[in-house]
Amino acid sequence: MAIHSTIPKRILIIRTSAIGDVIMASPMVAALADRYPNAELFWLLEPHLEALVSSNPNIHGVVAFPKAEWKRLFKERRYRDLFYAIKSMRDKLRDLKIDLAIDVQGLAKSGIWAWLSNAKRRVGFISKEPTKIFMTERINKPKNDPEISSEYKAMAKYLGCNTESFYMDIHISSSDKTYVATKLQEWLPFPGGIDQFAKVSGQIQINEDKINQDKINQDTHRYNSRVKQAAKAENSGANLPYLVICPFTTRPQKHWVNSYWRDLIKQISIHFGLPVLVIGGPDDHSNATKIVAELANAKSLCGELSLIQNIEAISKAKALIGVDTGMTHAGIAKSVPTVALFGSTRPYLVTRVEQTEVLYLNKSCAPCKRNPSCNGTFDCMADISVPSVMMTLSRILNSSSNTNNVRSAS
Repeated sequence: MAIHSTIPKRILIIRTSAIGDVIMASPMVAALADRYPNAELFWLLEPHLEALVSSNPNIHGVVAFPKAEWKRLFKERRYRDLFYAIKSMRDKLRDLKIDLAIDVQGLAKSGIWAWLSNAKRRVGFISKEPTKIFMTERINKPKNDPEISSEYKAMAKYLGCNTESFYMDIHISSSDKTYVATKLQEWLPFPGGIDQFAKVSGQIQINEDKINQDKINQDTHRYNSRVKQAAKAENSGANLPYLVICPFTTRPQKHWVNSYWRDLIKQISIHFGLPVLVIGGPDDHSNATKIVAELANAKSLCGELSLIQNIEAISKAKALIGVDTGMTHAGIAKSVPTVALFGSTRPYLVTRVEQTEVLYLNKSCAPCKRNPSCNGTFDCMADISVPSVMMTLSRILNSSSNTNNVRSAS
């Protein structure tokens, strides 16, 4: 812990992107508010992510970092406009009179804003990039720490914060909650698909001998029968539980196989009798449509909801299955029972949230991050089987005392 005599009145957190990283950095807000109860907290990030922090009562303001707009100006060779846009943002930062700037991104493009803020104290991470010139203090990131948000926890601890209750925290406005609740009543049950789904009650039990990869392709008759039975149920769709899947992320080596998702959705219908909502952004709509095609118990919400509304829909789910993507981390932040599928990346293995498990094969080449060596086969993800995911899903739904054991996905 660093001892500093000056108590800051205004603090700037810098984590400009991406969705998952902002979510995992979110415990910093409560930790800093507790450490400095009279300070005003600000967050600098890209405009499309503002909703992740703007409703937090401990955040006094958001500073937008319009990276996409600046890229456009540069591409159009509007250098004068770009210069004045950057100058305007610098002036806005200086008007805030920041005392303490905390760069938890650890890059030159983030560190420079700590420097431009004119904060007397500027704290960041030691990095391969030339961030030293922008900082007054730097610390090492923890190495090989399996806990979620470990680097942000290390920074909070360095700043003297209490990190015993260091949990991700996403606040959602009442208007977004109301909107999602209304839309869920429309979508559940699905128009033109299942009119009613039987409400799942009691313990969900799956026998391992009933689920194996060879049988999945033979389950079409059972799947169709389950759908017909569900359509006759008498329960109200507004109160039905549902599962969400989060299949989409930025890099192909982090994806699970599309056909696996389809098989998984069928198995969820057969064994749990639950509808499945596919969560993603507008750019994922086409791929999501392929996943849910002709599956009566599945609906894509890609492009239907805003970022923060997606998180609200996730928060009401009975469970989530997802890859290394921001929406999977959001499920854990909202304490939704979660099965996380990791391969080329392994952002964490321990979440400290009950009913959460990480399936990670720990191949010799993993985690390869941005440098896969498998010639596009992505075995670290392809070798995670549908049966292993189903068994894990059954286990977390039945467990009230699971403390995030990392299990073999074979």
